[in-house]
Amino acid sequence: MKPGKDPGASAVSYAVKLLSYRDRSEAEIRQRLAQRGFPEEILDTALGRLRDAGLVDDRRFAEALVRHATGVRRTGRRGIRAALHKRGLARELVEEALSRVVEDPSAAAGLIIKRMQGMSGLPAETVRRRLWSLLSRRGFSPETIREALKLSGVKEEG
Repeated sequence: MKPGKDPGASAVSYAVKLLSYRDRSEAEIRQRLAQRGFPEEILDTALGRLRDAGLVDDRRFAEALVRHATGVRRTGRRGIRAALHKRGLARELVEEALSRVVEDPSAAAGLIIKRMQGMSGLPAETVRRRLWSLLSRRGFSPETIREALKLSGVKEEG
């Protein structure tokens, strides 16, 4: 921060710069501004200005993250929950955003089919285990994984 400058304006300016790269939660902006050395009262003022201008909205941010995670990244509920918590969103917002998420076995099956192309020649048990691990890391529930494996034609164990 340069001497003589309004610290509130400097904080808002830096936050707008951060938001120009990607949308962020209030907690993420607060953390970045604090790392820059802005005092707590300046953080509160700057975040209030950003909220009033509609530049920061945790509800909108959570909904966008959920849309991206389910549509582009093909992530399950557990994975989405972890991503929302990582970004410092309030528990109520996380649960509200997750209430609209329905795990789609066909999305998980799409991941399976894409990944299976590189697994030809491996034993069926190895393929199944690796695919299960992939979907589990993406945050899909065991029920969704089972259904996706069936949809993809991956043979049952045993």
